[in-house]
Amino acid sequence: MRLNHIYFAGKVYRVSDPRDVGEKTVCEIRLRQSYPKGRKRSGKVELKQEDFHVDWATAVCWGMTSDIAQELNTDDFIIVEGRWHHEEWVDKNTQEKRQRDVIMATYIHREPRSFHDVTPSAATAEEDVPF
Repeated sequence: MRLNHIYFAGKVYRVSDPRDVGEKTVCEIRLRQSYPKGRKRSGKVELKQEDFHVDWATAVCWGMTSDIAQELNTDDFIIVEGRWHHEEWVDKNTQEKRQRDVIMATYIHREPRSFHDVTPSAATAEEDVPF
């Protein structure tokens, strides 16, 4: 049994331009997730930017997932579901060995942009009432 499943929730930093690879399209989403450093603070103390730690992740999207990624905007909150993947290669210019870890995305769960994205309009809802 192979278990390699990951969820990463964060905000979109940028989406790369799509590239055609064979018959499929591929793009990458750069995500960030921030949380306060150290212990929780009590009271209403305002946290500054330096009080947060930021985790970064890259999600590689293929096919229809790539098409969905192209609709994302900076700062959209999403959850990427997929598998963890380690890549290694030799840089063509410097001949240095390179490596990175990415999420091979299978699904992108997106927060609705507005209340109307998840609820029908009042007119539609009234027309569909069976009694």
